[in-house]
Amino acid sequence: MAFEKHSVVKEMTRYIRKLNHVVQLGASKFSQQYGLTESQSRLLRALFDFGEMSSAKLSRKLYVTPANVTGIIDRLEKKELVQRVIKQKDRRIAFISLTPKGIELVEHMPDPLEEKLSSGFKSLDQGDALQIKESMESVIQMLDSDPGGDASTGVPPPG
Repeated sequence: MAFEKHSVVKEMTRYIRKLNHVVQLGASKFSQQYGLTESQSRLLRALFDFGEMSSAKLSRKLYVTPANVTGIIDRLEKKELVQRVIKQKDRRIAFISLTPKGIELVEHMPDPLEEKLSSGFKSLDQGDALQIKESMESVIQMLDSDPGGDASTGVPPPG
């Protein structure tokens, strides 16, 4: 029994590495086409989907450090795709929002990963689709905790 589990773990590890490779390959092609990194496009999509927010909240949504999100914002601001908006109530906090140019880009920018998943899920019945989703959630929970059970990457539990 232990040998079978070890074999399954080895195979799952290989699948996760393949998944990572496929995602990175898609991000690389996307970057060449739109001149954006994956992180930049994810930040633009987050603002498009959820509206303006602070850089701290963006950091949590994108699962990156505040320093990383600041750099992403700086580069997108130079491209005139986002802007920092200072609120009169608390001038210490800048909210990040899309510019009209950023909105136009996101409206016409496909999400290759989401498109591929949508296409693949069309052939599945609802039960199979939910089982895949739940399995992915379980794998993420396994990978996101250390042996002591504390979250190691800051990724919130799915759901």
